[in-house]
Amino acid sequence: MGRFLKWLVGGLFSLVFLVGLLIFLLVTFVDLNSLKPRLETLAKEQAKIDLNIAGDLSWSFFPYLGIELGEIQVRPLATPNARPLASIQEAAVGIAVIPLLKGEVKIDRLHLIQPKVYLHRNTAGIANWELVQEGLVKNPSEAEVTTNSTPAESIQPEQATPATTSPLELNLAIADIWLDRAEVQIQDEIDQLDVQLTDVSIRAKNVSLTQAFPLELAAKLSLAKPKTNLDLNLSSHIKLDLNAQHYGLDQLKIKLIAAYPEVLKTPATLTLEGKVDAQMASGEVKLPLTLALSAPDWVDASLPKIAATRLALDANLDLNKQLYLLNKLQLNTSLALDKKQKMLPLSLQVTGEADLEKQLATLNQQLSLNEFQQTLNIKASELLEALKFSGVLNIEVSQLRKLLTDLGIELPTMADTTTLGQLITNLGFEGNLNKLAVNQMQLQLDETELKGQAEVNLQTLAVFLRLTGNALDAGRYLPPPLTEKETAATKAQAATQGSTNQSTATNAQQQAANDEELLPVELLKELNLDIGFNLAKLKISGLNLEKINLGLTAKDGLIDVQRANLDLYQGTFRNQAQIDVRKAPAKLSLTTDLKNLNLRPLLDDLEKESLPLRGKLNFAGDFTTQGTRLSEWLAYSNGPGKLRMINGALTGINLSKEVCVAAATIDGRTSNKQWSEDTEFTNLSADVKLVNGQLNNQDLKLAIPGFEVSGYGFYHLVAADFLYNLGIRFSEDADQHSCPVNSTLAKIRWPVECKGSLAEEKPKISCKADTQAVTRLVGQMAKEAAKQEANRIKEQAKEKAKQEVKAKADEQKSQLKEEASKKIRSLFK
Repeated sequence: MGRFLKWLVGGLFSLVFLVGLLIFLLVTFVDLNSLKPRLETLAKEQAKIDLNIAGDLSWSFFPYLGIELGEIQVRPLATPNARPLASIQEAAVGIAVIPLLKGEVKIDRLHLIQPKVYLHRNTAGIANWELVQEGLVKNPSEAEVTTNSTPAESIQPEQATPATTSPLELNLAIADIWLDRAEVQIQDEIDQLDVQLTDVSIRAKNVSLTQAFPLELAAKLSLAKPKTNLDLNLSSHIKLDLNAQHYGLDQLKIKLIAAYPEVLKTPATLTLEGKVDAQMASGEVKLPLTLALSAPDWVDASLPKIAATRLALDANLDLNKQLYLLNKLQLNTSLALDKKQKMLPLSLQVTGEADLEKQLATLNQQLSLNEFQQTLNIKASELLEALKFSGVLNIEVSQLRKLLTDLGIELPTMADTTTLGQLITNLGFEGNLNKLAVNQMQLQLDETELKGQAEVNLQTLAVFLRLTGNALDAGRYLPPPLTEKETAATKAQAATQGSTNQSTATNAQQQAANDEELLPVELLKELNLDIGFNLAKLKISGLNLEKINLGLTAKDGLIDVQRANLDLYQGTFRNQAQIDVRKAPAKLSLTTDLKNLNLRPLLDDLEKESLPLRGKLNFAGDFTTQGTRLSEWLAYSNGPGKLRMINGALTGINLSKEVCVAAATIDGRTSNKQWSEDTEFTNLSADVKLVNGQLNNQDLKLAIPGFEVSGYGFYHLVAADFLYNLGIRFSEDADQHSCPVNSTLAKIRWPVECKGSLAEEKPKISCKADTQAVTRLVGQMAKEAAKQEANRIKEQAKEKAKQEVKAKADEQKSQLKEEASKKIRSLFK
């Protein structure tokens, strides 16, 4: 036993002696600096690299075995005077000696002081790192070694050296890792890129593959265009247990300060705290993280004002079971669209689950912004095959007007300030990768409710929509009518500016409106629609409309309006239209049929009291036009139409009175009858024809008691002026007591000329009998009568002369007969 101890102690002393002798020999006889020229030469010859080792190389032996390096620079050999591609001010690597004797590799320190990397590409497209790569590719040493070495497959099994297992068990540990003041700069003169990563510092102590160790990181990033600066700091405890496959970041803290002068007046700060725990053996990953963002101070004052924001995340991932749980995603902040408005609290919560084995997923989301509340619930299946999903979206706003006002959205003045109250949206939907169908749709704004269905083909973007509503009073949402005081002020202002200037301004505005593009041709070409819409009642601009029914399809630039129907003022209005934008110019067609419209209430509601008409209106027509502007539509409109009115009147004028008074005047009398202010008629009919924007009529017939009225004329759609000639003739059942007239005047067609313009705000219309034309007609008739009387007298004279000649002849004949008889009797005596 003593002998064994003696040998053991001797062996230990011998080992210590040998180690000491080795250290002595290395320090005494091996000068690392003498290797620098050889290393620099090898770098030039083998890698085409200009290696400059300016600092000293030195050994270290205890308590660690290692080497220390001074300043080193690396450049491409082709540019020896250029800025170094890479450099380092100082470096040190050391391995602890005593743990090494126990079979443990423990790196005592790994220090890199001021390493720098400079990547540059000039205007010719030559990059410094590419020059280094070219040198490495051209280096034949690796190829020669590969060629000259014996291929692995040429070694026979019996010749192969059996693998040996080291008796030493590797237990890697690093006491200190330090990267100090590192820099990376990237300059690209072609793309005008200049990026600098500076003050990079990484410090980790007691790095281990079994125990958690602290890590700190700091860096600054700057970008020249646009000018941007980022300041990053990170700290955490890192766990890298390779045997247990357990990885984690505990006490994680990340702080990022971003300066972006073009967008932010002051730097914004982002912080991330929490942990990451990954048990890769069981496939479990936990992510409890919290992110905080400071309130941004925008340079652009129009951007929304956002308060400090906090986002909390809690997620569990089971990679083996392919089960992913989002326990919580919560966002809390406040915002204001206008900096002058108060901040409104915003809250968002999301939970979800995805099971890839079962191919099922769910998502639940809630959003709250003051009066705005929104929820979304989605279920999905067949996630990895043919995705299917269904869900419900609910939106409720208790006071829409207040919410919009609080958000700084300026609302137009409305006739009813109680509008924009409650808003409710409920959508039940389902779909897949090819389509989205909204099977249940309910929309409510104030008292208006809409229900329906919709479907969107996600491949062709075809839209199918059906909506049915109860009632909408659109007038409540429009500007209120002017008060008498405001109307008077407007008139006074117009009078001050001058009627001519006002009229010119109005005409200019009208001209601009007519020349405005009304058909977005390119957009219409992309539409793929099938829409049906029904609304029970609609009140707009004072009009009361009922049973609105719209149906249209649109595809490849052809919009087909199968129906645009409604009921109004005891009448029905049925329309069909087509818009074709497949080729230029755009083509439009309209088929319209209006029946039994009570015209006067309509004109009154439109505030067109000056239009002198009332009665039941019927109109049908087929019209075409072209273009994309209103002015073009009016100018190129063509087509026939039929106009009918029954039990109506021309208000404000009595054509019977005009004719009777004119007739009495011509006849040298006066009319004392009390006349009505209107021209009552039982029927009005006219066939009209549109020709390039001018509405022509040649066969107007108007049935007025006691009179027969006919007419012809035109109305120009662009100029909005008209000229019409009405002809009035006394009928056989005319009341001679009410309007006595001689037989000659009763035969005359009394012309009445009507003309005017509808272009002004208040139409100007005038109608009056053409007495000069009547006088000419009477004179002509008198001539004809005189001529006929002269012919009659002449004929009478001729007839009388003829009778007298015949009587004389008969008398002479009788005398001759008597004389002849006497002579004959005398002969027989």
